[in-house]
Amino acid sequence: MVIRQLPSQGLSYQLWPTATTLVTLLDHHCCDPSNSPLSSTLLDQCRSLNILKLGSKTGLVGIAATTTLGANVMVTDLPHVIMNLQFNAKVNAAVLAANGGTIHVSLLRWGEANDVNLIG
Repeated sequence: MVIRQLPSQGLSYQLWPTATTLVTLLDHHCCDPSNSPLSSTLLDQCRSLNILKLGSKTGLVGIAATTTLGANVMVTDLPHVIMNLQFNAKVNAAVLAANGGTIHVSLLRWGEANDVNLIG
């Protein structure tokens, strides 16, 4: 995976420690599902997962969920972050396609009913 960060643009364009921690958990689950703390939640899934990621920042967690779980992920954030989210999704398109999941980027401003309606 390739993730573009733009620290000079603010916190929305940087990897957060919690994101890298969750990616590590997803990676460990992918490598050894029987010993993963996520197993009780993820092993019983009979169908593909649909995930909505709120405040996606760089998109790392959504992209990782798509690649490790084959999930269908909607990454969302504020207007000023969308272009970088789209960039990161596009740069990783081949990896995402190879693992069976999908990623969609959408605007979501808190409290805006129209944005909620657009993402369904």
